[in-house]
Amino acid sequence: LNGNAELVAAEVVTTPVFSVGERRPLFSAAQYFRGANARHYDVTPDDRRFVFAGPAVIAGGEAGGELIVVEHWFEELRRRMGN
Repeated sequence: LNGNAELVAAEVVTTPVFSVGERRPLFSAAQYFRGANARHYDVTPDDRRFVFAGPAVIAGGEAGGELIVVEHWFEELRRRMGN
């Protein structure tokens, strides 16, 4: 995370000494941070995806309290689209 609340990718070299190379902003993550010590995201175990928890909003702009997790999202989309 940089000073603009953007998630940043950086090249990391561990040998012969640890160093951080060029940093590239990926996208804004401002809506997922709630203070200096709280983050509302994580990285999946395979290091290929981010998981974010944002404020829940339902129709009409009311705050909701339900969490919906969709596993195998693309497969589910194909199934629902008839492909």
